Amino acid sequence: MNWDAIAALAEVFGAGGVAISLLYLAAQVRQSSRESRAASGETAVRAFREVLMPINTNPELVSLYSRMFIDPATFDGPDGPQAFHVMFQVMKAAESIHFHHLNGMLDDGTWKGWSMVIGHYINTPGFRHYWGERQEVYSPAFQAWVCESVVHTAGRVVGRMEDPVGADTA
Repeated sequence: MNWDAIAALAEVFGAGGVAISLLYLAAQVRQSSRESRAASGETAVRAFREVLMPINTNPELVSLYSRMFIDPATFDGPDGPQAFHVMFQVMKAAESIHFHHLNGMLDDGTWKGWSMVIGHYINTPGFRHYWGERQEVYSPAFQAWVCESVVHTAGRVVGRMEDPVGADTA
């Protein structure tokens, strides 16, 4: 075998090594991207749960939380400023989950469950009152999703996951 043949063979092996390295690198990037999306989606979901934790441990906040969805007058009464603040925190957490889904960081199955939960909140008289006064503080994409969801899940109420008879769930 002459030196030219050895050099050509070395180039073939070198090119093969580069190709294998690139395939390995692509697999690692794909895996890392998947893990990053999952972690990011979990962070958004955790943020929603963390907003609710202090509410669930305080009887006065539990009462306010229930009333603010059921009775729009809650926002105009003495608890109004606190109700606006609590609703803002809850809906900003919901907006974050929506953002993560839109950007592929939250899988469709997880989003489906959370969109149903959020849909129950947004289809209440209290939320609609709040939304009429505050929707501009949310992203255009979230505003559009809320408007679409109100149309398609009308009739659902907080605490009751089934649809009332005759509700439009298309």
